[in-house]
Amino acid sequence: MKTINLIKVCIIVLLIPTLDTRAQNWSLSGNATGLTDFVGTTNSNPFKIFTSNSEAARFLSTGELGLGTTTPASWLHVAPSGSTESFRTVSTNADAWRMFRGTQEIGRLWIGNTGNAFNIYSTRGHLHLSTGAATTTTTNCAEFVGGTGSDRGWLGLGDWNNFSAQTNLHVHTSAASNAGLQLTNSTTGTSSTDGFRIINDNTGAVSLYNWEDKEIYFGTGNVGGGGSLSNRLTISGGTNYGRVGIGTNGPGAQLHIYDHTDGPNGYDDIGLMIEQEVTSSLSTAIGSRIDVAGGTGTTGMVIAVDNTTSNSGVTMYGIFNRCRNTGSSNVQNAYNYYAQNEAACKAAYKYGFVAEMSGANSTNSYGGYFSSTITGANNYGIYAIANSGSNVNYAVRGTTPAYACTTGTTCYNAAGCKKCGE
Repeated sequence: MKTINLIKVCIIVLLIPTLDTRAQNWSLSGNATGLTDFVGTTNSNPFKIFTSNSEAARFLSTGELGLGTTTPASWLHVAPSGSTESFRTVSTNADAWRMFRGTQEIGRLWIGNTGNAFNIYSTRGHLHLSTGAATTTTTNCAEFVGGTGSDRGWLGLGDWNNFSAQTNLHVHTSAASNAGLQLTNSTTGTSSTDGFRIINDNTGAVSLYNWEDKEIYFGTGNVGGGGSLSNRLTISGGTNYGRVGIGTNGPGAQLHIYDHTDGPNGYDDIGLMIEQEVTSSLSTAIGSRIDVAGGTGTTGMVIAVDNTTSNSGVTMYGIFNRCRNTGSSNVQNAYNYYAQNEAACKAAYKYGFVAEMSGANSTNSYGGYFSSTITGANNYGIYAIANSGSNVNYAVRGTTPAYACTTGTTCYNAAGCKKCGE
């Protein structure tokens, strides 16, 4: 027996150098491997990599790699400990990360060569942005139109499964609620009633709101290529809310039109023009109507014409009415001036026309002036009809000062006739 044990000991002693030589076949300074050589496991156990006697990485038997985790849930699962940075790529070239489906490239993430810009590039189709906790609750948020057409880069905000952007910026909501745009800054605040909002509500109405109780300006610019900007229309805020100024930033009435430019090509400089096309379906067409209610000194319209410059020989019209473009074969009445006091008007005195002139600087003053160049028809300076009634009715009634005519003048009696015998 002692002889057998001695033989076993000798065999073990002889095998030890051989085992040590096999263990050292993988060199720490590099190895030349064959086509069938590998580093890993030959069973279903995970392949582990240790640093500082602690596991740093693990390959599962199904191929998933975990860094900082022993249970990787994807092909690459990074779970850092004690660091806020999970992943970093460094590249001196433009492309940093390219993604493929099979052999077809789908997208890229890279640092641009110009200005170190960060680029997201969809190489096939549109670029979609979504949010959500899981696939079943994902909310589609935005879509950048891809391709090479003129619509490339258009942005659609909303559920991109239900619409596609039709302009450079298209905001859509799939619910029966408001869709809008809001602009705020540090001065206005950021609540729903701050800044400026454009809303298309669920009824189809469109609203523009300035929640800061300030003006809304509409302007044009780049006159002559100089790049200047001028306000053309103003909607007032504050105590004058609702006032609209055209050509002025400080409207003094609900509608204030100020024209301070010369008319083009010799045309009249007109502050306000109202034109209405009359069709055969209209029995009455009103170009303009002004209704005023309330007040002790109510005035429907006041038109003032000023000439405070040194211009001379200027003809000034307080009101200039013009009847144009009527067919000669039509049966119609043309009234250049028409005054009507309705039955509901209970004023003690009703006047169809009142002309008042004051001052002593005019050469001639006319309460009414008639001039006609019509031929082949009857022309009336005044055509007045007084219907019978319980009171005295006058077609025309005039009053003049007492007869005190001087030599070379003509006097008129109360009826507007020359003094008898003259």
